[in-house]
Amino acid sequence: MSKVYTLGIDVSLWQTDDATNIKRHFDPHVAKEHGIQFAFIKASERLGKDPAVEHFQQAFKDAGIPRGFYHFARYSQLSTQSAQKQAEHFWNVIKDYEAELPPVLDLEDPPGMEAIGMSWIQRFLYTLRDLCGKNPIIYTSPSYWNKIGAANEAVSNWVLEFPLWIANYWATALPFPVRGIPDIVYTTTTMPTMPELWKKNNKTFTFWQFSQTGDGVYYGGQYPLGGKNSALDLNVYNGSLFDLYAQFGIEDEVPEEPDPPVPPEPQPQYVRVIAKQADGKKGWLFFRSRPEIYSGDGVAVGYGVKLKLLSPEPINGMWHVTIDEFEGYVSAGTKYTELV
Repeated sequence: MSKVYTLGIDVSLWQTDDATNIKRHFDPHVAKEHGIQFAFIKASERLGKDPAVEHFQQAFKDAGIPRGFYHFARYSQLSTQSAQKQAEHFWNVIKDYEAELPPVLDLEDPPGMEAIGMSWIQRFLYTLRDLCGKNPIIYTSPSYWNKIGAANEAVSNWVLEFPLWIANYWATALPFPVRGIPDIVYTTTTMPTMPELWKKNNKTFTFWQFSQTGDGVYYGGQYPLGGKNSALDLNVYNGSLFDLYAQFGIEDEVPEEPDPPVPPEPQPQYVRVIAKQADGKKGWLFFRSRPEIYSGDGVAVGYGVKLKLLSPEPINGMWHVTIDEFEGYVSAGTKYTELV
């Protein structure tokens, strides 16, 4: 079965080049025109608030792009109390935004990651779930999560309750600037690499951040071309837009389930000569070297001969055809040839 993905982005203050004038730096309406169907927006970090979140949450809402919000976890205090405080702070930042997608715990902060234990992550996720009433999403990379798991052998299957947003990129296959979903995302059989816990439980991802090299200017950034902040994270949802809306209960303007694609009508491959003489007997037709009527050519093809089409439409009233090693043109008049 072929893969079906839906394209999205994630943004934060880094999608600007001037923190004092955030509004002029990214236009979600442009992103939507270019195929972006969902977005994750950074809301908080430790006990701080991302300066861009207030603008972005409204701008993406106005553009009609479903939004989710993420919290960048920092382990400055390796305690479950720290996890609970960060979860509560995150929820206080986003609770009035009426997000269409679940909130996200972003796990990528290097210091102390092997030491935090699963208890920190569990406390954060369970606290946030109690506050928002839905399962939050876990954002991480395979190598990052596997290091946490290796240091914490008591990793349990409770983690699999939560949707996974996996960050996994090609080293060289997707150089800047990337637009849309490249063919390799559909055809790969090895990406994304799944963390061991998901792999051994035969679980897959819900979202995949497949590139850090999206064309930020193309998708709505107004910063200088080629500037340090012009790259954009690109993501896919593992399913159709209809699936995305259905999974997360997005009710506003729910897209209809698309009809299955209708295979195109088979195109005629040949024309057959049906020319007749004046007395009704089988006739013949000139085989031209160029698509026009002229004197001089003496080659002809007889009644019933099939010629392979080289073009689906007539050229100057003549079919472009071939037979054996010969290529040329015959009349497209309905008295002389028919499609077969």
